[in-house]
Amino acid sequence: MHLAFKVTQSTHTYNCVVNSLKMAGFRHTTGSNWNMLWTGLFKASRINKANQYQHANHFAGSWCLGRKDLMWRNVQRSRRLYGNFFDIAPPTYIFPEDYKRWNIDREMAHFKDMYIMKPAASSCGRGIKVIGKK
Repeated sequence: MHLAFKVTQSTHTYNCVVNSLKMAGFRHTTGSNWNMLWTGLFKASRINKANQYQHANHFAGSWCLGRKDLMWRNVQRSRRLYGNFFDIAPPTYIFPEDYKRWNIDREMAHFKDMYIMKPAASSCGRGIKVIGKK
């Protein structure tokens, strides 16, 4: 039996991933007989159809970790419930609702801090900007 991988159309095909899998002995397939699925979104309903030898690069529900806005909301909720034990992330602002708080914090810091602005549902560095003084 050969090891096989499949890349779905819901994600970008990265040469480094394809080449690494091929060097590891996997062959590319378009069918349903795969061991490794490279995909954008792996829905919970697909887990029931996968067998014990099939694995994906994402798992259902992981967007709450991979999306920084959702992760920050979960960290904030955990801070409210469990206190400083969840003081694990720097201050984060989700626009547009935190825009006013962000401006106040920038003024308090005399505009000397730098900020990283990242779109909520983007990946691979797309749309990231560094905001500096004024």
